[in-house]
Amino acid sequence: METICLFVDVPICAFRPNWSREYQDTFPFPPPATVFGMLLSLAGVDWMEKSNYSGIKLAIALEGELEKTRVFRKLRRVPQANRNADPLTSRRPDYQDLLLWLKLWVWLNDGNSGYSLVEKVKQSFDKKQRHTLKRYGGLLRIHRNLYELIIRMIADAGFLNLLT
Repeated sequence: METICLFVDVPICAFRPNWSREYQDTFPFPPPATVFGMLLSLAGVDWMEKSNYSGIKLAIALEGELEKTRVFRKLRRVPQANRNADPLTSRRPDYQDLLLWLKLWVWLNDGNSGYSLVEKVKQSFDKKQRHTLKRYGGLLRIHRNLYELIIRMIADAGFLNLLT
């Protein structure tokens, strides 16, 4: 079975726990489910078909420790029950944690999966086959204006850049 290695470099990101509310904290690194979802999106696999790839093997490593920063935002919340409420009385601060300069290595092997995610990911790097993929959403749930995402695949010939 073939194993491929990906390098993901993201200048700014966040990985929200599901219990995060007013204070939007972040996990210190991407959870495996997030990385799996990123690979499915990269390969153009619809979320409803994710169970086809349930036997894959995934290894994740961070390159160094991530820098963390906190952003202050002021939000105005208008209660749904009282639409005539003064929006200025509903002001309050919100804080959001962000991670800076994520450098992530991902090794992917199909394992005992019935379908080959490795081949689909490799297809996303092939300029001739890339147009056949239908992508869904962002790769790491980051707004496209906030980052420049660079993914490289290590191959025998060297680095292949996804964005070229």
